[in-house]
Amino acid sequence: LNFCKTRNIMAHTQFSAAMTAILHQTNNNSIHQEPHFAEKKKNLHRNVSKKKFSFGSKDNGVTITVKESYISMNHVWPSAILLSEYLYSKPNIINNETILELGTGCGLPSFLCCKLGADRVYGSDATKFPNLLKNLEECAELNGDDTKEIFTCIGLTWGRFTKETIKLRPSLIIAADIFYDENDYEDILTNINYYFMKGCKSFYTVIQKRGTTKRIAGLLLKWKMRVEEIDILNLILNSNYLSFDDTDKLMLVKITPSVSLANRGSKKHRNESILGL
Repeated sequence: LNFCKTRNIMAHTQFSAAMTAILHQTNNNSIHQEPHFAEKKKNLHRNVSKKKFSFGSKDNGVTITVKESYISMNHVWPSAILLSEYLYSKPNIINNETILELGTGCGLPSFLCCKLGADRVYGSDATKFPNLLKNLEECAELNGDDTKEIFTCIGLTWGRFTKETIKLRPSLIIAADIFYDENDYEDILTNINYYFMKGCKSFYTVIQKRGTTKRIAGLLLKWKMRVEEIDILNLILNSNYLSFDDTDKLMLVKITPSVSLANRGSKKHRNESILGL
């Protein structure tokens, strides 16, 4: 018994150390500071503008149209482009899956998933931002009937559930830089954990390294989730939009439940959870 307890403590310590090494690599400025990428692209003389992003070759590639608002700061940030570049490079991740994007914003990754063969795509943002949700619905129409038929826009406030969101059964969750306010971390992972328990397989997200992000490591341990960092070098080199300056503080990770979903309801795993093992 003592041997098992020691082994579990060692495993917990090693995982915590690994998470800290991955997520606490930062001496960033305030989380409220506008990223350098936005400074380069800002145009205060007009509010809403349409922008097209193309992935792949001209003959066989995919083009997505989004609308940006410079007054409401609704931009396509480098984190969304990086996530989109990865999804385009791995279409098998998306094909025939039900996708939920958290903090959808302009919707670039969501609309790309519609083009990559997703069965259903839910783009979500906070219910307190009705203009964002309206913009997503309009952008879905801009991207054609194939996108409009697959895409659904929903209001989802982190840490809360509605009659609509509690019924969602995504098989895959995506998000681009939603871990920017430490006060939201646990609420976000509460939603993620719920959908994991309902059968979701994984959560792909881009994280910007900030001084507050080390808390994610402890919360992932609390919710018994695993994290795997994905190499982004080739994505940057092959991108038409990203540079190393834009992405030097970004990391792409895959988060999954650490125990078998098939066994989560068993008495054994309920006991282990209570004991913190």
